[in-house]
This record gives sequence, C-alpha cells and structure tokens, in this order.
Amino acid sequence: MNRAYRKNVARTITRSLGRYLAIFAIIALGVGFFAGIRQTKPAMIVTLDNYVKEYRLFDFRILSTIGFTAEEVERVREMADVETAAGAISQDFIFRDEEGNTGVLRAHSLAGGVNVPDLKAGRMPEAADEILLDASAFPESAIGTVIRVAEENGDETKDALAHKAYTVTGLARSVAYMNTERGTTTLGNGKLTGFAYLPEAGFSSEYYGELLLVMEHDHEVYSDAYGQAVDAWSETLETAVAALVNERYESEMEKARAEIDDARRELAEETGRAEAELADAKAKLDDALKEIERGERQLADAREEIRKKADELAGTERELRLQLEQAAGLGDPALTAPLEAALAQVAAGRAELEAGKAELAARERELGDARRDWADGLAEYEKGVRQLAEEREKAETEIHKAEEELASFKAPDVYVLTRDTNTGYVSFENDAGTVEGIGKVFPLFFLLIAALVCSTTMTRMVDDERTQIGTLRALGYGNGAIMGKYAIYAGSAALLGCVVGYVVGIRVFPATIWQAYSIMYGFADITVVGDPVLFVLSIVVSLLCSVGTAWAACRNELRRMPAELIRPKSPPAGKRILLERIGFLWRRLKFLHKVSARNIFRFKKRLFMMIVGIAGCMALVVTGYGLRDSITNIAEFQFDEIMHHDVSVTFREPLTEELAAEALADAGGILDRAVIQETSVDALREDGGIGKTVYLIATDDPAIGRFADLHRDGKQVAFPGAGETVLSEKLAEIIGAEIGGEVTFRYADEKRVTLTVSGIFENYVMHYAYVTADTFEQAFGEPYEPKTLYLMLEEGTDAHALAAAVMEHEDAASVNVVADFRNTVEQMMGRMNDVVLLVIASAGALAFIVLFNLTNINITERAREIATLKVLGFYRNETRSYVFRENLVLSLMGIVVGLPLGVLLHRFVMDQINIDIVSFEVTILPQSYLYSVLTVLAFTLVVNLLMDGKIERISMAESLKSME
Repeated sequence: MNRAYRKNVARTITRSLGRYLAIFAIIALGVGFFAGIRQTKPAMIVTLDNYVKEYRLFDFRILSTIGFTAEEVERVREMADVETAAGAISQDFIFRDEEGNTGVLRAHSLAGGVNVPDLKAGRMPEAADEILLDASAFPESAIGTVIRVAEENGDETKDALAHKAYTVTGLARSVAYMNTERGTTTLGNGKLTGFAYLPEAGFSSEYYGELLLVMEHDHEVYSDAYGQAVDAWSETLETAVAALVNERYESEMEKARAEIDDARRELAEETGRAEAELADAKAKLDDALKEIERGERQLADAREEIRKKADELAGTERELRLQLEQAAGLGDPALTAPLEAALAQVAAGRAELEAGKAELAARERELGDARRDWADGLAEYEKGVRQLAEEREKAETEIHKAEEELASFKAPDVYVLTRDTNTGYVSFENDAGTVEGIGKVFPLFFLLIAALVCSTTMTRMVDDERTQIGTLRALGYGNGAIMGKYAIYAGSAALLGCVVGYVVGIRVFPATIWQAYSIMYGFADITVVGDPVLFVLSIVVSLLCSVGTAWAACRNELRRMPAELIRPKSPPAGKRILLERIGFLWRRLKFLHKVSARNIFRFKKRLFMMIVGIAGCMALVVTGYGLRDSITNIAEFQFDEIMHHDVSVTFREPLTEELAAEALADAGGILDRAVIQETSVDALREDGGIGKTVYLIATDDPAIGRFADLHRDGKQVAFPGAGETVLSEKLAEIIGAEIGGEVTFRYADEKRVTLTVSGIFENYVMHYAYVTADTFEQAFGEPYEPKTLYLMLEEGTDAHALAAAVMEHEDAASVNVVADFRNTVEQMMGRMNDVVLLVIASAGALAFIVLFNLTNINITERAREIATLKVLGFYRNETRSYVFRENLVLSLMGIVVGLPLGVLLHRFVMDQINIDIVSFEVTILPQSYLYSVLTVLAFTLVVNLLMDGKIERISMAESLKSME
C-alpha cells in the first residue's frame, strides 16, 4: 500500500466521518448487545463456579439410615478422588429471640472444609453455645443477642441440642442456600425462617446425620465433564460407603445377638438360683409346719389328759364332800379328818392341773406364733414365686422384643445425593438459561439492523464515488485495489466498533442483568468473562456486515466500463405511485406533499431500509416499556387485586374466638378478619421431582373470599371442595398441573398426599394452594390448628401501631404488616428496572444511529436537489420540511410495522424471563404504546435538528454544477 493510496483512504474517512462513525456505532452497539447478552450466562456460571469452589459446596451429600461414625468419615476421606469429607449434623428447632419473636431454624454443624459459611458480619461461633445466623433473615442488630430453644419443641428436638440458648456471634450466607428459598419443615407453620450454624459440640448426637464430600476436580459447574465425573463417582461411592455402613451394621448386629444370648443365659442362671432359694425356703416351711402340727397334736393330747384328770378330781371331790357331809352328820372326827385330808390332796391336784393348763397355754401361744411365722413365710414364699414369674416374664418379653427389633432391622440404605438435589443450585442453572434464551432474539435484531445500515452506507458511498472509481480504473488500478479502499474504510470502522462494543458489552450487560437477578441470588459480584471464540465470531460477523456489504456494493459497479462509471448514474425513472391512483385524495394534496410522497416510494431500497430499521427499533422500545409494565407493577397486581389483608398475626396456640378477641382487645380500626392455617409443603412435578415450595392455606372461614380474591382472566375461581385444591398459576405451570388433573404435595419429609386440582388462579408473588379444613385433616392426616389471623383495617389505621398492640399479647408469635412486604417486593422489582432501562437505552441508541445514518445519506445524495430548492427561493423552513417530512413519514410507517413486532417480541421475552418466586403479568399498558411512539418520534426530531445544519451548509452553487 503506497503513500498516495493511504492518503486516499484517510481522506475518504475524514471527508465522510459521519458515515464512518455510523458504521462504528452500529457495529459497537450490535456487538455489545450480542456479546453482552451471550456472555451473561457464562459470566453467571463462572461467578457461581468461583463461589462454589471458594466456599466448598458439596459434590456429594450421602445419607444412611443409621448415620455415620467419625471413623467412617475418616475412612471415606482416605478414598481415591475424595479431597475433603466431613460428617454433618442438622436439626430443625423452633426458636424465640429476645423480643419474643418465634420462627423455625435449620441448624447445621460446622463441617470442616465443606459448605463453608460466607461470613458477612461478626465472627464464627467457637463455643458450644454460640450460633451463626442467616444473613438474609436476621439484621446485624441480632449479633450479641440470645436465641432460645422454645418450649414448643418436642423432647426429641430438645435432646438433639446440647444447650437451651445460644449466643449469636455473626451473620453469614451459605453456599448451600444460594437463593431465597429455605425449604420446609415439620415444625411450626411448616416454613423455615432461615438456617443457622453451630459447632459440633452444640449438638447432642452420637452419630453424624450426613456425609458431605468435595471431590478432587477442576470441572466447571453444570459442564458435561462434571456431569460425567459425578456419574462415575456416584457408583463407586455408593458401593464403598454402603460397604462401610454394612460393616458397622453387621458388627452391631453381632453385638446385639451376643447381648441377647447373654441376657438369656443370665436369665436362666438367675431364675435357677431364685428357684433353688425358693425350694429351700419351701422345704424349711414344710419342716416348720410339721413341727407345728406335731406340737399342736401333743398340746391336744395334754389338754385331753388334763381334762380327764380334772374330771377325776371333780368326781373324787364330789364323793369326798358327800362322805364328809355324812361323817359330819355322824359327828365323828375320826371319820371327817381323813376325808378333809383327801379333799386337801384333791385341791393340790387341782392346783397342779391349773399349773399344767398355764403351761399348755404358754405352749399354745408359742405354737400360734410359730403358725403365724409360718404363714408369713408362706406368703413371702408365694410373693417370691410371683415376683420370679413376673421378672422372668418381663425379662423374656424384653428379650423377645429385642429379638423382634433385631429381626426388623434391615440392612441400612445409603443415598448418594448430588448437587442436583440442592434447590438453589438447580434454580441457578435454569435462571442462567433464561438469560441465554433472551440472548437468542435481541442480538439478532441488532445485528440485522447493523447489516442493513452498513449495506445502505456503503452502497451510497460507492454510488457517490462512481466517478472516482471510474477514474481509478482508467488509470490502471485493479479491482482489488479499488475494493480494498472501501473494505479498509468499512472494515476499520467495524473492527474498532467490534472491539469497543465487545469490551463494553461483556462488562455492562452481565453486570446489569446480574443486578436484577440479585432478587434471588446476589451472593457475589459478577465475574467478567471473555470468550476468544465469541470475540473472533463478533469480528467475523462485523466484517461480514461491513466488508461484505462494501464488496457487494463495489462488485456491481466494477463490472461496468470506466467511461460508464465516470458518468453519474441516471436517477431511477419516475413512476406513478398507488396514492396517485386514488384521485380524490391525490388532488387534495399540496404540491410539496406530492413530491414527498413520490420521493418516498421512488427510492424503494431507502424505503425498505428505513421501515425495517425503525420497525426493529420500535419493537425493541415497545418490548422495553412492556418489560417495565410487566415487572414493576407486580406489587400493584398482587396487593391491590388479590391479597386484600393489611396485617397477618401468627399465634403460638390454635385460634379460638376468645383468643382472637382477647388479642385484638386493644387494637382498634379493624374492619374484618379471617382465620387460616398456613403450612409449607413441596408441590411435586408430574415426574415426581420437587417442583416448588408452596404456602398451603387451609381454612373453613367463610370470610376468606374477602381477603384472597381468587380469579383468572376476570372470572372468579371457586373455593375447592373435599379432596380438592386450587393452585396459583405460576405453580401450576411449573409442575405441569391442569384443572381436573391431580397434584401431589410432599410434607413432613417423605409423606405425600394427592389432591384434585379444581381451579387455577392468578398470583404474582410466591406460590399458594388453598384447601378446606376438612380436606387438610382427612388428606394430610394432621389436626386442623389455625394459628394465623388475617386483618383488614379501616382507612387511615396505623398498621404498625396495631401490630405493636397485638404483639403485647403473650400468645402472639409474630405480626407481619403487608405494606412492608409490598415495599420489599417493589424494591426487588425495582432492580429489574436496570434491565428495562438498558433495553430501552439500547433500542433508543439503535433508533438514533439508524435515523442519523439514513438521514445523513438521504441529505447527501439529494444535495443538488436541495441546492436547487434554495436557488428557486424556498425558505429555510420550507426546505427543511421538504426533506424531514419524508423522515417523519418513514418513521411513522416504521412505527406502524414495529408495534405488532414489539408485542410479539415482548411476549417471547416474558416467556424467557423466569424468576422463581415471581409470576409476571404479560401486559403492555396503553400509555406505554404512546411512550414508545413518542420515544421513536423524539429520536426522529432530534436527528432532524442535528441534520438541519447540514442542510443549511449545502451551497446553492451545487445546482449549477454540470451533471457531466
């Protein structure tokens, strides 16, 4: 390339700098949008990949029905390809903070090297009674406060925790909880307030509940290589871990069998000893009884002998007294003296008998005591026999129960779970794919319009320099040299635009979209990611749009002879246009308006380029405003049209009329109220996979219809009947549920219940399902215990003051002011405005470039015509109107074509935007159509104002120059 050639190229660039900058700008904008959108998903993936590797998200989460020991964890850690293995414990519990608020936390043990918390404030817990809380659920003011284990927890929950109160040391995010979902629980209202981390000593557990593994690899998340590695590791790990667990199982079973055998032997030995002791006692009792019976017989014989002697003495005494009376009648002392001596002997014998009776009485008492002692001994013996029988039966029952339990113990099940079971991890891939879906359409518009602009620009440039091209060919320059000039002109502008657009695009677009996705994630700053292949592709596409169009424009001209090229191209022949055939309308047009109409339809290529360019810009602007309408009005749709309550109060005890009246006694301004039971469950997809976490509302309160306006497409949705449920629209879409079909809910870990879907209603924030109280009790097998009160307040009532008054009641667990939740949703949706503004700004810039370039070309190619108008005495405003009227009409035509395209593009984009907890209303408000039209017209007017100076600078002498 000689010096003169370079000067010619440089002169061409400087003299047509506007065209050069137009190519630069359109390529920069197109490549920026293309590369920015295409690199958003890779940037999101790399951001997640870095976060996952920094905070060590598990590759595998292994569960077993008998837990894991520290020894087993250590043995798994020594396995091939395992970088880190850690045992972990988790426990849900109801907590109460220092202000009396309650909720449910899922406490995890700090597993060294796996699922490392991302500390946001404070410090990590060290002592057993310290706790780290969820930064998304608790403010920094919670640090230093005490979280207590509420009395509502069952004994099992209390026993699982080592302490009854824990001091908050810090707040953190968790790589295991990437998005806003926290899951469900069987405690409280079924909804987890957040997560928490404790040192292992904070739990009272003999075994680890799960085993977390990080493998040795450098694969990117979601990559095919990672998926293949996970599949390969899964089989190996399942076999190895199952072998470890089964080894302990068999060992424990052997120990249990040995213990049962020992218990049986011990029972037999103890029973034998007890029976021998009882037999000895029985023998002694029998001997004692024999002695007692012998003594009783002897006592009876002695009594009989004494009786006989007493009778003999009594008879002898009677005879002696009779004889004494007879002797006394004779008066002979010799006869009475022997008789009196005999009576004295009888009295002595009677005294001896009385002494014998006393001796017998003493003996009888001794025998009575012996009999009683024997009876007590017999009772004690019989008691011992009964006790032995009872103890033997009890021991045999326990042994039998132990045998049954042992027989019922199955070989432990081992579950090897991957990251695909983590809700946040799976949702992130889906959401990143949503951005990729958007990127399939938007950049196409930009690149097509860029190609059109480049084609128009280079075609006009070649037309303007026909004479120069003919001269160069006449001087002997080859076609390659001539084409090279225009290729360098267009290619350099495109190359510069490509580099600038690529560098800016991969920084601005991913960062802006990531800001919108911080609604669900936002765990780290977006990582800028470049792609050499994409960069090369961008350069190739840019050069095709620029150099390709330059080559196409030159190719036709270079086929002509130099003499033909030196002469200016003949203008296209005039033809009658359709409007001329409508006589009554054509006759009423002014002369200049007729000229404008003919000019518009005379240059078909310019007409096509202008309409296509403006239509594409109009479609993008309509889409931008439609995104704003569909996204930023979510709070209005949700809280003005569907949810009508102002305050919700949750109580610790099931609600009764007395409790509600007592709690609201000091709260004025209540217009209406409704009682519900709110439970969190998981709705399953048709294939059985987990769909989404759902707020299940159960109630039999007839007032619920005034608080939840269930409708769809303007028609009311009837409240479900027995065995039925109604679902929110987004939830039904996610799980594939239809009216008349069935939906399966999972609750309490693995319990499932299937209900018929009787209706689907519109809902925009979170996922809801409604059932009757009877359906809840019968289908879910749980008692209906409504603990939540919806309150509708009178106009002007201070909701926060009422909430403070209600919280004074001892049974009030929490109070939520709906206005606060609405503000949160509005702020969340407000972040999407960044994306909306980016789309509108990009579309506006595209419209400006297209209009500027085509207007510039139009004025340039009609310079002699405009100069002639000036010579003919047209005023400045008349000249301006003559030129810009065509721009305005073409813009209006492009707007008319672009409006329906914008509606279709908006619907497509809304289908691609999929934020987990939000359902968007696909709508474009009437005023947005007006704003879109005014936006494009505003750019048209701005371009007209900028081009006004160019028209003014056209010299009237141009009209005097010869066409030859």
